Amino acid sequence: ETTGEIDAGGNLTAETSMTFDGINDNAYRSYFARIKPEQRRQYFEGVLKASVATATLLDFEVRPADIQDTTQTLSVRVRFSAKDLLIGSGDTVMMPVPQVGTRVGLANFIIGQTGLKKRRFPLETNYACGVQEKLSLRVDPAIGSFVTLPEFVPIEDSTMTWTREFVHQADSLEGRAEFLIKVVELDPQQYLSFKESLKQIEYNGRKKPILARESSEGAS
Repeated sequence: ETTGEIDAGGNLTAETSMTFDGINDNAYRSYFARIKPEQRRQYFEGVLKASVATATLLDFEVRPADIQDTTQTLSVRVRFSAKDLLIGSGDTVMMPVPQVGTRVGLANFIIGQTGLKKRRFPLETNYACGVQEKLSLRVDPAIGSFVTLPEFVPIEDSTMTWTREFVHQADSLEGRAEFLIKVVELDPQQYLSFKESLKQIEYNGRKKPILARESSEGAS
């Protein structure tokens, strides 16, 4: 879950809280236990850069402090900023939206195994897994008003579920996203369909809200 604000200068400050359940808890707990604190920082810096190119990690915390205490759910909190977030300088600008949650999780590792154009044999994903993400950003009205929000066609088949939506409420942008991989093996035909769905997801990831700036031309 990401909450934050974009000020009148187009600068973002935000915080993302992540909770790891099931196989994601197992995998990331083991990974964080093996690496040094500085390597953890480098990992999350990479996650943020992949989400927002200009992002700077301000602070992060991994809980529990004793990473091997399995009585507590693994969770991470990251605080970050991004200067000059908006794209464009005319009457309309695009606003990149941070997608931190979808950059973390075993689902990303499975996607990383889909480099081949086609397969003769099944791809064993080993895990059914996914991520759910929420977003709430307060947007200073001084940077403009929303004129267009991206629309996304949901993807639902035997191998995956993918949905995403944005809603503009008052001075805030609210968002929800879900990506679930529902099988532990993809046969060659399913693999081709899965690849096509990933292309559509990548295309959707490039869509951004558009804001209109108020013009002072003609004012007396």
